Parts: sequence; C-alpha cells; structure tokens
Amino acid sequence: MTRNFGIITFIISITFLLGGCVAHAPMSESLMFHDKATKPTHNSSVELGVAGTYSSTRKAAVKFAEEVYPEEKYKSHDKPVNANRWSGGFYLAHFDDEGRYAFSTTFGVLVIGWDASIKLWGRNYLTAAYSISQHGQLYVQHRAFNNPEYGISLGLGYQSSEFTFDDGLFSLKSNNLNAFGMRGFVIIRDELGTSQMKFGSFVGYAPLINQPIIQFTLSFGKL
Repeated sequence: MTRNFGIITFIISITFLLGGCVAHAPMSESLMFHDKATKPTHNSSVELGVAGTYSSTRKAAVKFAEEVYPEEKYKSHDKPVNANRWSGGFYLAHFDDEGRYAFSTTFGVLVIGWDASIKLWGRNYLTAAYSISQHGQLYVQHRAFNNPEYGISLGLGYQSSEFTFDDGLFSLKSNNLNAFGMRGFVIIRDELGTSQMKFGSFVGYAPLINQPIIQFTLSFGKL
C-alpha cells in the first residue's frame, strides 16, 4: 500500500508542469474525517501533500463560447482556452484539534487557492474555496461513513467558474459560469493512518448553457 501511495504522488506531481487556470482542490474538506474514530489522524493538525484537478468541460466551453460570441459561432471550437481544464499543486492544510474547523492553501502552476471548512452540527460540514483565477466553490456535505481505513461523504455544491476565451490579436477574455450539483468525497488511509489518498467529484448543471459540469480531484497527503 505504501509503495502505491508513492506512485500516486509521482503521477500527480507530473501534472504540476502542465496545469492550467482552474479551480484548486479544497483540501480542508477532509476535516470531516478528523474525529476520534481515526487515530492517529485525529492527533495530527498539519498535512502536506499534492493535489490534481480535472474537469471535462470541452462541450460546455464550446457551448459557452457560442453564447458569448454568437457573431462568431463558426469559431466556437477554437475560442475556449484549456477547455478540458486541469491543474495541480502542492497544498498545506491545518486542522483544529477538536475537529471544529480547518483551512488550507494550494500553490501550483497557474493555480493558487485558499479554502476553509467548518463543522456545522453532527456529521454535517461546510466548505468554501476561492482560487486566484476567480473560481469559487461552496459545498455542504454529510459524513456518511468513517473508520481508520476509509471515509465517505455526500452533499450538495455550487461552483462559480471562469472560462477563458481567445478574443483574437493575442487577447484573452474571461466570463463567469455558475453550476449547481452533487458533491462526493472519499478518503483512503494507509496501514499507519498517516498517509491519505483522496478522491473528490462534483456533478453539476449550468443553467445558462444547459450543460453538465463534471469535476474530479485526486490528492495524496502526509500527516
């Protein structure tokens, strides 16, 4: 298992060199799994790691280009910049010892972001994130399951995304797109409980262009 975690780290690190201006992965949301059932995770307040994000949005980006530039519809396939948006970065996260709040920051190639999570009540949590490329994320999630090996959460989410278009003559123009949908998160721990692999997904709908927005995140952290 430990060797596999090392391989995952290497793969995600490669994405740093090729990433684009997209939303970062909010690592503070793993606060949901910092409780007394998961020692030694619960006893660690700082986490370091790498995270990658991929959003299969080419079809949505092309449709958005047609909305923004209706007079140039024939160029819609060429206008979106990094239509299948993806990126990666290093992150540093801090968790409250009592499991009440957490925050993290991510730095990567053309991606810088901050996020924070708080415990609302019971097993329900709120996460808010902002990336310097003007991407916003807001999730309300319920921790469905958690033990020393893995944990699962489900919830609702909102994303405010910036799509960048080639406006000609070396000019770039960004436009905002809102999406609402479902958020899922899975955490897998190694035998010692100090290394964690995390999978996140957002499946949403953008009413402005009547298109789905799907995003995936993968990260590896060390407590």
